[in-house]
Amino acid sequence: MSEENAMSADRDHASAFVDGYGRCWQAWDVPGFVDLFSEDVVYVAHATQETVVGRTALAKYLRKEAAEQGDVSVRMGKPVIE
Repeated sequence: MSEENAMSADRDHASAFVDGYGRCWQAWDVPGFVDLFSEDVVYVAHATQETVVGRTALAKYLRKEAAEQGDVSVRMGKPVIE
């Protein structure tokens, strides 16, 4: 695979991840959101907030966020891949 094709694949993968992240967060699709990550995910929402480790903890975190935030509208930027 050429470097250009590899970069295109990386961009496509990053774009698909960002799209899925936003779509699942907005719909509070906990299983879909968790499936975006590996079993050993370490998720840090913000440097001053909690860190969750593992998909089970991530699902619990997202359910908590859904209860606190209610309806949301998610807009994501275009991923930068160089």
